[in-house]
Amino acid sequence: LRPELARQFGPDVGSCEPGTPCGFATVVDGVSNVAPAEETTFAEFELATDGSQFVVSQGAAGEIESVTGMTATFTPRPDEFENMRSSGATGSERSRLVARVIRNGDGEITEAADIWAHGDAATGVANSGFFAWGSSTTQADLDRLNGSSASVAFNGVMSVDNSTVAAVTLNFGSQPSWSGTWTNPGYAFDAGGAVLGADMISDASQFSSNVGPSGFVRGAILGQQSNQSIAHIIEVDLAGVGLVRDVGLLRERITTPLP
Repeated sequence: LRPELARQFGPDVGSCEPGTPCGFATVVDGVSNVAPAEETTFAEFELATDGSQFVVSQGAAGEIESVTGMTATFTPRPDEFENMRSSGATGSERSRLVARVIRNGDGEITEAADIWAHGDAATGVANSGFFAWGSSTTQADLDRLNGSSASVAFNGVMSVDNSTVAAVTLNFGSQPSWSGTWTNPGYAFDAGGAVLGADMISDASQFSSNVGPSGFVRGAILGQQSNQSIAHIIEVDLAGVGLVRDVGLLRERITTPLP
């Protein structure tokens, strides 16, 4: 984490150092994975590259640690992802992941998104939610992108409500920036902001007029140049809709030089 950016990220979700694993998660009580936005919080997410363990770090609220040695199985999908199901038990504790993943040639997970859950049958305490995770882009790749003034477009569905489609464009250069649109059958909004290292940070002045003053989008640029993704969270209070909190993994679709 980068302490100098802490005030822009809040107490529970920090910034991402280039070239390091980075992830975000929603957290709710129980094992349903979803709850009203007002009862949903954000946290940082860590994942073992073989799917055998995860940690949800909630800042002052502490950590939720999965059992170790979870067993992962992978099955093909018609897109660039594989399906992963990973589960395990130790005593009265149970943990599971149901996720879309991308693996490298060594079989290691490089990016993942969707469902996590952990609970203890003895205490009755359980939590769950959704996540997006990967390894943030190295500083060397970020420098190359900024030097080329490339424009990189990403899109994909959000995880909490997968009827929401996000489209984000990163504009690299001497002052890298981003802009994006989130579209749902019940709403749409626009946002934009700055790119600082591997971090995306929203600018309140660039939200569409239907977003309340406390809204934010925060994220991290993942992967290698020409094979990148974005893990991000959104919190927006939309006029006529209410509070929305979600997390999503977006994949690179188009890279073009800027004029």
